[in-house]
Amino acid sequence: MREIEFLPDWYPRMRQRRRRVILQGYVLLAVAGGLGIWGALIHRNIELARADDGILAQQLNESRRQLVEMDRLTLLRKQLQAEDQIFAKLGIHVEAARLIRALDQAMPRDVSLTGLQMEVEEKVDSATTPGAHAVDHRLHVKLDGVASSAAEVSKFMTQLNAVPYFEQPTITAAKDRRDGDHVMREFQVTFTINLNTPAGP
Repeated sequence: MREIEFLPDWYPRMRQRRRRVILQGYVLLAVAGGLGIWGALIHRNIELARADDGILAQQLNESRRQLVEMDRLTLLRKQLQAEDQIFAKLGIHVEAARLIRALDQAMPRDVSLTGLQMEVEEKVDSATTPGAHAVDHRLHVKLDGVASSAAEVSKFMTQLNAVPYFEQPTITAAKDRRDGDHVMREFQVTFTINLNTPAGP
């Protein structure tokens, strides 16, 4: 028996188009979702790049600050080196008045000075660093004086040896001198002062 088709001819075509539309809708949703995810990833990458730029800007500012500080320290080091070179050439200045005051404090009452000579000696020592010449500055002091007795001269020498910046006080000459009924002790003392260090009277 022959089957009878009750569906019109256009109905299968409509169902086929409907399936295509639904499929296109799913594809469109998938594409839209992919585009959304891709946009979110792009936005996230942009935010991360901005954060990295901020960190890099902070690091750059810190590096610039450190460079400025290094330049300042380098300039200060050059100034200190220049001052050191000046001090190395001139030595530490010892005022004669301060030296005399230190001698006066060391002298017993019965000791008097009759002469004072000072001479600066400079020696170049090239054996320290190749190409560099260190200058050794020393002040040589010679004292002439009289005392009431040899014991007073010994006491004076003890006081001189107690001064830390008087190096090697030595009696180089001593003799008795008669002045009427009085016998006095004439003496000569030498010592040095190191001008290469801040020590001094």
